[in-house]
Amino acid sequence: MQTRKRRFTDQEFDIMVEQLTVQKPASFDMLCEIADRTLHGWVITECRNDIDLQGRDLEEDIYHDVLIRLIQKSVTDFLLNDGHPGTINRDPDGFKSWMFTVAKNLIRDSATRVRNGDFRCRGFLED
Repeated sequence: MQTRKRRFTDQEFDIMVEQLTVQKPASFDMLCEIADRTLHGWVITECRNDIDLQGRDLEEDIYHDVLIRLIQKSVTDFLLNDGHPGTINRDPDGFKSWMFTVAKNLIRDSATRVRNGDFRCRGFLED
């Protein structure tokens, strides 16, 4: 099985780490750039292929939810979450995998919300 190449460089990852952990106030510019290159097209495709989400034009909203979650959680749930207090997780390949996990979970949660909403409406209209 061939692994897809990262769409960001080690240097860009290092810039992101610096912007998120050292720079005051923190900057999310490189994080958003990395997420855009890595996830945007994939999220759109996954949403369009999901039976509960397709045809609802929610792709961009879900992608923006992914960006917000990455902004909220990148430092606490990835960069500082390696089990060694005070050290930063400097694994760009791991970060790529983590971003996809975050995106998959948000797409799944969005599909579940839509499906549950459809079920409630259908039940209401049928009664």
